[in-house]
Amino acid sequence: MASTWFGSPEELIIDRKPNPHVAFGAGPHHCPGASYARLILRTLIDQVSRKVGSMEVVDREPRYEAWPAYRRQTSYESLRIRFGS
Repeated sequence: MASTWFGSPEELIIDRKPNPHVAFGAGPHHCPGASYARLILRTLIDQVSRKVGSMEVVDREPRYEAWPAYRRQTSYESLRIRFGS
């Protein structure tokens, strides 16, 4: 099976380039587990925020994916957070 955008979409290719995915998808391709994943993350952040007095981003180095058609931040090379009491 081949796709017009992704060659071999049924294969896990970690270093696929370009990779303009939309994370949880959209429209008819929306991930059925997206709401659950967001709930887990929201619960984790809520529980951590109850245990600490403050959270502050100390330093960050964004990771970008850049191609002729687009440039976007995909994640972080590093993200340092300070938790206060």
